[in-house]
Formats: sequence, C-alpha cells, structure tokens
Amino acid sequence: MMESLASGLTRRLNKLKRGLVFSILALDHGLSSGAVKGLDDVCRWSHFADAVGIAAVVANIGVARALPANRKHALILQTIGSPRILGHNASRRVVNTSIEEAMLLDADGVSVQIDFDSESVEATVAEIASIRMRAQRIGLPVLFMITTPKRGFKDPKDIADAVRVCDELGADVIKTAYECQSYEEWTPLSSFGKGMAPLVLAGGEAGDQFKKVIGKAKVLGFSGYCVGRNIFQSDDPRTAFDQIEKAFA
Repeated sequence: MMESLASGLTRRLNKLKRGLVFSILALDHGLSSGAVKGLDDVCRWSHFADAVGIAAVVANIGVARALPANRKHALILQTIGSPRILGHNASRRVVNTSIEEAMLLDADGVSVQIDFDSESVEATVAEIASIRMRAQRIGLPVLFMITTPKRGFKDPKDIADAVRVCDELGADVIKTAYECQSYEEWTPLSSFGKGMAPLVLAGGEAGDQFKKVIGKAKVLGFSGYCVGRNIFQSDDPRTAFDQIEKAFA
C-alpha cells in the first residue's frame, strides 16, 4: 500500500478510537429488526455519542443520511445486511450501498457482516473481498462484523477460527461476541494468533451475559467495543456507557 494511503488508513482508524480504545456505537439494527426499541430517534444517539465522547457510530445508508451534519463522531457506513420483514429473514446478507456513497457521506470507515452459518457464505465473502479492495485503494478501513451462529460458538477456539478467517480476508478491525455454549475458563483470543487485526467486543442483546463478558474484555484480547442495544435500550444509557468505558480503563 502506498505510504499516503497507509497514513490515511491510520488516521481514519484513530478516528474510531477514544484514546487508545475503539469506541463504537452500533445503530444499524433497524434493517435486520425493523422498528427497534430505542432507535425511534437516531439523532438522539448521535448527540449522545458526542456528549459522552463515543468515537464513531455504525449506520445503514438511510440513518447515515439523517445524522446531524455538525456531528463530532466518525461514521462507519454499513455496506452489507438483510431485511427481516413480517417475521421472515432474508436468505442471505447482500450489499446495500457502495464505497462511493460512503465517501459522499464523509464516512471514516465501512463495515461488512459475515455469517458463517449462511449457505451462501462463499458469495458473501466474494462481495466482502470486492468492498475491501475498493476501500483499501482509498485508505478507508473496513470493520468486519461476525454474526454469532444460531447454534452459538461451541468454545473459544470456534470464535478464534472465525476471527482468523476475517483477518486472512484483510479486515482492519474485527467485531465479535464472546459467547460459547460451554467453557470453563476465559481463554484470550489473542492466544490463537499474534499480530492480527484488533478485536472489538460486540454487545448483542441487552442483558447479564454482556455485563459478565465486558469485565473480562481486556484480558480476552479486545481493543475496544462496538455496542448498540446495551446502550440504546438501557434504562440508564450514560451509566451503561460508563461501565463499558471502565472495563477498558
């Protein structure tokens, strides 16, 4: 990669951080879940991000267009997703916007979703590779979001394997949950591979499981968080944010 592109990539990655920690608020749930509780006013969460110092938000194209023009936080444009209508899930995740639209919206990154459960994962990987190559040409970082399998991950190695695949595909940042069917100890994901792309912890559904994991996030090898429902569906979003930040202090 040319030096100017590499430095541009580094600058944009740093815009996704609060200090040394990746700090990302996910607001992209509406495409897959419809009228999500807590997301009736997305601009509220843009203002919230600026008020507490969250570095970036992830949004689909429609929400991204509605964000305040004078926002301080960075934008990560979600490029892949699938709608859930009348209780039916789409058969696969598909591209829903472009790198060009990301640049028009002054985005500092793009995100892709990869579902290893999908029967069409190979086609999705091909689309992700195309997005990653076009983003790389202009120094735009790509956040890979791993969808937790319906059956869940069996153990930490399953998560590490998924992370490794995303790293091999050229991810700049990788988002994953740490949820296993059974595990008896907290196994750092970094122990399965050194020098990989930084990991950010996914929030998932609001609840006690996330609160349990967030306390171990640093020792598990996470460099930050990408959380949505555990903030915007919380009865006390500021306290929820403070608890997440405390975990990475």
